[in-house]
Amino acid sequence: MTKRYFRVRAPIRQLLNRQRGVSLIPVMVSIAMFTALAVQYDLPKQQEKLQQGRLHSAQITAGQILQAALNYYIDIGAWPPDIGTLVNAGRLDIANTNPWGNPWRFGPIVANQGIRLITQAGSSQTALALAARFGGIARVCNSDELCNATETGGTWVHIGIAPP
Repeated sequence: MTKRYFRVRAPIRQLLNRQRGVSLIPVMVSIAMFTALAVQYDLPKQQEKLQQGRLHSAQITAGQILQAALNYYIDIGAWPPDIGTLVNAGRLDIANTNPWGNPWRFGPIVANQGIRLITQAGSSQTALALAARFGGIARVCNSDELCNATETGGTWVHIGIAPP
C-alpha cells in the first residue's frame, strides 16, 4: 500500500502563512488603560483607609494618655504636668507624636476643673473627625489656647476630662 500525501491547496497555504500574532503595542496600550482605570478607582479608597487608620491610631493614643493621666490623678492627687511625667513614671509607653507628626501635650490646668489633652491634626476636616470620635469632651479650635464657645474650625483638637 502506498502512502498518499494530500497537497494543501495554494490559497489555504497562503492564508496560513499570512497569519501572525498580536502586535505588542495594542497589548501594552490596553494594559496601560486598565492600570490607569484601576488606579483611578482604587487610590481614593486607599487614601480613605489610610486616613481612617490615622484617626483610629490617634483616638487610641489619646485614650491611653487620658487614662494614664486619670490614674496618675487618682494615685497622686494632682494632674501630671506633662506627658513626659507619665512616661517617666512608667504609666505610659507611647511616642509623644500623633499620626500627623505633631506632639501631644496637656493644656494649662484650671483649678480642679480637669485636664485638656491638645494636639494638632493634619487638616480641619481631620480635626473634626478626631473630635467627633470623643463626642462632647472634645472641641476643635484655631489655636492651642482655650477655645471660644463659637469656634468650629481650625486644626487643634482639645480633649478634656474632669476629675473623678
